[in-house]
Amino acid sequence: MAKYKTLDEMKIKNPYEIARYSVQTVEHADYHTDVLRIVYKRKKGSFLPQSKRFRFPRVKKTAIEDSGTRKMDIRWEISPFLQKAISELDQILSTELSKKENLKIIFDEMKRLEEDARIRLDYIRSLIESM
Repeated sequence: MAKYKTLDEMKIKNPYEIARYSVQTVEHADYHTDVLRIVYKRKKGSFLPQSKRFRFPRVKKTAIEDSGTRKMDIRWEISPFLQKAISELDQILSTELSKKENLKIIFDEMKRLEEDARIRLDYIRSLIESM
């Protein structure tokens, strides 16, 4: 039986190669989704992905906000499965990161964002030039 059952169900085969993770909520009118991004520390030349994304729909809960007017309040709660995954990730990454490590993470994320933006801008320019 796997030590990290939830991560195993998510097909994460090398949990000790996880460097960090982040969770973002995407809100739409009809639904909300949490996006879990896991970043790995891979050896140079590895063909395995540097990161993976998982989507978890939020659970819609309705509750009476005011019993006098019977006004209903809609709340979107985090998926219990995602909560378990975060708990297991926190167990793996229980060591606190130093300030230098946090700065490196931020710079790496900025570099990745700049690369993504450059690729998209080049693509848009090629579309404009082809018109």
